[in-house]
Order: sequence, then C-alpha cells, then structure tokens
Amino acid sequence: MTGSSPASRRDQLEYLGFAISIEVTRKNEVLALRADIHEDRDFKGRVALTGPLSDEGALLKKLLDKARHFVDVAIAREEDADHSAGSFGATRP
Repeated sequence: MTGSSPASRRDQLEYLGFAISIEVTRKNEVLALRADIHEDRDFKGRVALTGPLSDEGALLKKLLDKARHFVDVAIAREEDADHSAGSFGATRP
C-alpha cells in the first residue's frame, strides 16, 4: 500500500519580492507540481503541471520558469498601470 499512497514535499523561495511556495506530490510514477505565488501575503496566482517521476528535474525547472514568468508579467502589468495612471493624471486640467 505504501506504493500507492501519495508522498509530498514543500519548499519556498523568493523572486523579485514575491514568495513562491512549491509543492511536489508523488503518486506511483506521476509527479504533480504546484507553485503558489504571493506578494506581501496576498495570493497572486498558481502555476501547476504534471509529468512522469523520471522527469522530476526537468519538471521542477519548467515549474520554476513558469512561476518566474508569472511574476515578471505581474510586475510588468503593475508598472504599466502605474505608468498609465501617471500619464492620465498629468493630462488632467
């Protein structure tokens, strides 16, 4: 029965001020990887993927790449919003 019960581990890292909580769960020969992304304790989003246990290193790298991309896009959107608000405010009478 131990072969069919899920095993999991968690880790956390920081990227550009965002906390990325990673959970890797294994059941039989399949891995489920999930990264929850928070900024100042506010949940911003999640990226996830699954794949074979034999590809754990590549899957973890892909998950981290997706999480970093998510953060990069969130920062870019925030900067665009700040820039747009600043431009709009400058044109007001």
